[in-house]
Amino acid sequence: MEKQFISQNVLRPENSSDIVDKFTNEILVASATRLVHISDQLKFICDEIDPYHCEQIPDEARKILAEYNLEDTLDNPFYFTNVILRFLDIAETELKKRLH
Repeated sequence: MEKQFISQNVLRPENSSDIVDKFTNEILVASATRLVHISDQLKFICDEIDPYHCEQIPDEARKILAEYNLEDTLDNPFYFTNVILRFLDIAETELKKRLH
């Protein structure tokens, strides 16, 4: 029997890689200043949204979710968390590459 890890079986829509790939492509062409802004926006989302209780999302957070096409990810708290953390990792990794 093949070993499987929880992260491999996280409930996520079929377009999971699409949303992350699209974000990655945007990051690769963004300026360093834009990367800092993106990272700040994603951290704001992490601070403001509890994916298990997201009935009342602040307007600023809604705008950011829309900007990164993350509105539909809120239907699945695990998927939302996975995607937002992947986005943060991608943005911060790219920013570190450019600064060093």
